[in-house]
Amino acid sequence: MFQAAEGPNGVGKSTSACLLADRLAGRGFSVHLTNGPTRARLRSLIREIEAELSR
Repeated sequence: MFQAAEGPNGVGKSTSACLLADRLAGRGFSVHLTNGPTRARLRSLIREIEAELSR
């Protein structure tokens, strides 16, 4: 199964994903948790542009 979480910044996507991963792992499922490129330079530039556009 592949599960993706979408939504605006700061709404708890990462927290929810971690809670789900913990619950599934606790039930014996093999879990591989990944995340988007939020720390990559390109993503930083995109966030800067988003911030400028929302002003």
